[in-house]
Amino acid sequence: MLISTNVKIIVCSLILGAFFLLMLISMPGYAQEPTTPFPTSVYVDYPLMQESAGITSFFLRCVAWSPDGKTLAVGTSTGLRLYDEDFQLIADLTGQYAVTSVSWSPDGKYVATSALDHTIWIWDAENFAAVRVFADHETPVKQVIWNPNGEYLASGDILGWVFIWDIATGQVIREIPPLKGKSTEVYGLDWHPNGILLAYNQGFDYFVWDFLSDQIIWHKQAHRDTITALAWSPDGEWLVTSDGATPVFNQDGSGFILLISFR
Repeated sequence: MLISTNVKIIVCSLILGAFFLLMLISMPGYAQEPTTPFPTSVYVDYPLMQESAGITSFFLRCVAWSPDGKTLAVGTSTGLRLYDEDFQLIADLTGQYAVTSVSWSPDGKYVATSALDHTIWIWDAENFAAVRVFADHETPVKQVIWNPNGEYLASGDILGWVFIWDIATGQVIREIPPLKGKSTEVYGLDWHPNGILLAYNQGFDYFVWDFLSDQIIWHKQAHRDTITALAWSPDGEWLVTSDGATPVFNQDGSGFILLISFR
């Protein structure tokens, strides 16, 4: 009798549980397809070896979307490749050795690339041709970025020099030398949205330079490892910097992301 009662209790519990489960599944929004699909990967085919120009290795170091999001620029060991929004190759532009960074002009008509061969090239993204070569750096150039108004370029090399270029004349109009004892390569370089302030790094330090006064208006060592990247927020109120190859928020203070307010 006791066994029969226990069986009845178990059966009733299962029925009740099934009832509530059916009610839950039938509720609006339950078990529906996610509104945001999971990301998918698209593999763009690249040759692993490039024999031309005596170059036997082929690498990709930098990518950037055009302002309208329809063209992808990829810096390679031999120059620049452009892909359309379906990831089909539309141009393979060669001549520059070991591109290190890529930056689009604000109007999306041109691409600037820096390289280990000490040069900066300006490419016409509509006619697929190199239109200018800047060669005033004496060492490999690590970063290049277009000014928001499209009139100037900023570039930084492995010794910590930062040059400001006039696009129209191709001349260096400002030279920002590395501070004494800070001659390390420029990994991070970014214009403020106002087009006047430029943030960059040397080693553990970050700097903010003013175009109008040609002066460094802010300098601070806030990291315990080399700064590897920095960027202004779109509203210009924040500057974010990151460092090192160690995990983010490491216990020793290295490998962390720093937010600086410029409100």
